Amino acid sequence: MKKLAVIGFGQIGASLAGAWKPDLRILAIDRDPDTRRKARERGLADEVSERIEDAAGADAALLAVPVRSVIELLPKIETPLLLDVASTKGALVETYRATKRETPYISLHPL
Repeated sequence: MKKLAVIGFGQIGASLAGAWKPDLRILAIDRDPDTRRKARERGLADEVSERIEDAAGADAALLAVPVRSVIELLPKIETPLLLDVASTKGALVETYRATKRETPYISLHPL
């Protein structure tokens, strides 16, 4: 894996990006322009975007957003690997199964 799209660049998303940054190119995707600016300034992201569609160019997408947002975004993201760090799992697994995709999906816990 060479490029990771981190969707949601809050504390958890930015912390994981910082840990993986030495080994991966990081694309920070966040709605907040100030968050995107800080991601660049702090050296946590190589690229920034507000568009979910830009994740398609990454090898994997990490969803670091609230559960409701993961449910909404999961069917829309086209990457070879999907990951999330949401706090609950039942609805996420159901949503993923309903997509009938063959993309590997790993649902992690942030702690």
